[in-house]
This record gives sequence, C-alpha cells and structure tokens, in this order.
Amino acid sequence: MDGEKPVIFKGRKDGLDVWLDDKPDFDAIREAFREKTESSGNFFNVADMKVSFTGRRLLDEQRDELMEILAKSIEIPPAPDIGGGEEPCRDEAVESCARQGLDERAAVFHNGTLRSGQSVRYAGDVIVLGDVNPGAEVIAEGNIIILGSLKGTVHAGCAGDDRCFVSAVALVPIQLRICDKLTHALAGRRRAARAVPSYAFLQDGQIYVAPLVN
Repeated sequence: MDGEKPVIFKGRKDGLDVWLDDKPDFDAIREAFREKTESSGNFFNVADMKVSFTGRRLLDEQRDELMEILAKSIEIPPAPDIGGGEEPCRDEAVESCARQGLDERAAVFHNGTLRSGQSVRYAGDVIVLGDVNPGAEVIAEGNIIILGSLKGTVHAGCAGDDRCFVSAVALVPIQLRICDKLTHALAGRRRAARAVPSYAFLQDGQIYVAPLVN
C-alpha cells in the first residue's frame, strides 16, 4: 500500500475494504478517515454495507468511532415523510404485532452492546439489552426490540412476516428492513435523533415510524 496515504478505501460488491496505516497515531487516522469519507460523495450509497479494516489493529472503541463517522457521511436520498402528521392505522398495527408477536414466538436475548462486525440472527424475536452500533446487524424472523440505541442494520420479518416491527429507545439505523421493504431514511436523521422510544412497522407496503408513547 502507498505509505503516503494513511487511509485507503476499496469498494467491493457487498461493501467496503478500508486499509489503515499502522504508523500514525489514531488521532491522525481518525481525521484522515473523516476527510476521506467527506470527500467520497455518494460512494457509500450501497445496501447492506459491510466494512472491513486492515493494516492496523483497532480497539473496539476505535472501530466504533470510525463506523460512526462513516454512518454520518452517508448521503440519504429524499424519502416519504415517516414522522409527524397522520400515521395510518398506528394503533391497529401495534395491536396486530402484540397478537402475533412475543406471546406466540420464541425470543432470544442478547445482553450487552453489539459492536461493529457482530451479528445476531434468530428464527424468532430478538431482544438486545444494549445498543446496536454502526457495523453491527440483527436479523430476525420475528420482531426486533433494542433497549438502547439502534445505529446499525436490522432486518425484522426476514422470512416474510410483514406484521413484524422494530423498536428502539433511539431509532436511528443505517439500514432498516421489515419483510422485503427497505429504508435508509432514518440514518439521515442521525443528528436529530428522536428523543422518545419509537418503533417501525409496515403498512400498505410502506415503512412507517411512530413513538411508542403518545
């Protein structure tokens, strides 16, 4: 690798390879990484972004910091407003999820924060007692409940159940899927994250978001 460039990006079909020089201190690497992401425009507009770091060993908190910078750099295209105004059938959606959700489906608990590169996959509901950081993912055939901040990637109802939902104390994922529907729109609101716990659900083929409490 060219030693004059402390950070080098190489795109691949399913994500991004990042080479980091092991000579500079981390502060210099972080700033070079920030400059690189800011100058790369829409380079990061890909689905299912998977990021690998090579060239130097990173601490977990350093990896999370770089992933947070990357998440903030993603340019999100305009999307239908999924917050505010009249939200269709919100109460009915919650009632349906309650009837078909936790009381009829097995659930798995993950205790602690999911960091970049970590994944939880389960044929039922997934409940995370902590945050889901950028670069981490949760995939469930059932509902996904995050008792913390959701800033990574989630896919609820991955086997085709469109009644599933995703909820979190702070709902600001890089990517959110329910059944076969996908949205990046919430990541674009990262700097103005919702102050109240919220949930995402499907209605008429569209992903909507509503507060868990009125």
